[in-house]
Amino acid sequence: MIARQPLHTRLLVVILPLVLALSACAGLPTSEAVRPGLPVQGAPVQNVQALPVGPEEDATPEQIVASFLRASSSFADDHEVARTFLTGDLARQWRPTSSVLVYDGEPELSTESGSVVARVSVRGTVDQDGYLVEVPRGTEQTHRFTMRQVAGEWRIAAFPEGDGLWLSETAFEQQYTSAAINYVTPDTGLFVPDVRWFPRGDGLATSLASA
Repeated sequence: MIARQPLHTRLLVVILPLVLALSACAGLPTSEAVRPGLPVQGAPVQNVQALPVGPEEDATPEQIVASFLRASSSFADDHEVARTFLTGDLARQWRPTSSVLVYDGEPELSTESGSVVARVSVRGTVDQDGYLVEVPRGTEQTHRFTMRQVAGEWRIAAFPEGDGLWLSETAFEQQYTSAAINYVTPDTGLFVPDVRWFPRGDGLATSLASA
């Protein structure tokens, strides 16, 4: 049997959180109008940052693609280093977090008539809204990277439309974090968690607020 607490103790348990909540609200600003769409100023989140290097001189098409995939794991300056492996047009068009392909092991690369074909063992995908879809181990996909020479050096000129990031499982675990966004069901009034995955870093709070 659960022992009952004295009445004055139970009242303190109820009243104290209310006092604390009201005290916290007293510090909120009241003079400014609501301004929707502003970035949420959360505390900076420390995350592991890879230190990739740009293209090497006289690198082969396969080396360019392999280095691009490795550089994609660095989120510094909006994937600035990874963009140096792309032609100018593709670098401007590329939206890294529009989708994420999470793969296991190392990609198998081969050259076919001006393109590099990458075969990867896929573990899952994440869409631009942060929804993760896992796939059974052993699932494979191939992606074709069209290559072009720019000033005598190979660069990636095109890849499948909608492709964003290619991250190994290790890189994904380092650079992404999961968060449960709770919604209230209209019929039961209960909270239902909606799990999403977003990049770590200063923009995490904004991603959660806009989800």
